[in-house]
Amino acid sequence: SDEYDVACYALSQAMMPGHRDTLRQLVKSGPVHDGDIISKSHRDDLLQWGLAGRAHVNGEQGYTVANYRGVNVNTASEQMA
Repeated sequence: SDEYDVACYALSQAMMPGHRDTLRQLVKSGPVHDGDIISKSHRDDLLQWGLAGRAHVNGEQGYTVANYRGVNVNTASEQMA
């Protein structure tokens, strides 16, 4: 919906560049292991904001992935660039 798109765009504008970079990493390279994440503090914020989730990959814990909302916010962020 248009309201959802506007909300994704507003959130992408409100995020600090480090949040956008971390979200972009999750979208483009996910799932991302904790040891490879750009910023654990920004990852934690993305989790709290409901833009990412934790994942179990190939028998290992410690991965983070962007969820659908995170992908949409990242798309909005890229469109404003």
